[in-house]
Amino acid sequence: MLLLLLLLVVVVVLLLCY
Repeated sequence: MLLLLLLLVVVVVLLLCY
């Protein structure tokens, strides 16, 4: 569960970077 949230955060950060 926690890993999924962490992955979601990483994806959002990557999208914001692009």
